[in-house]
Amino acid sequence: MQSLFLTALLSSIVIVLALPEWEEKRGEVPLQSRSAVNVCGDDVKCHFGGYVIRRGQESRCFCYKGPGEVCGGHDNIFGACETGLECNSCGKCIGCAHNISYGFKCYDDNCM
Repeated sequence: MQSLFLTALLSSIVIVLALPEWEEKRGEVPLQSRSAVNVCGDDVKCHFGGYVIRRGQESRCFCYKGPGEVCGGHDNIFGACETGLECNSCGKCIGCAHNISYGFKCYDDNCM
């Protein structure tokens, strides 16, 4: 029984150590240009800026979420809020942000 436990423990340690770490780089974009930000080429346009996560040779682009948009989840699977906004317990970005397309926008939710 002990050898089975030790084997499982050692296997888990080896797997964890073998996984490459994600390197996260958040690109800060001036507020004036956030209406059509190209952070990953022409394929992705982010209204509130974006960030790239690199893992080895692979890189993935993600857009920040704006006021009232869905966010959070395990490892921010639903997205991260723009700088200055906060993801509340209901999974919505709350606070205020500025965008050229619609100007200054605020969102607050009491999670009712």
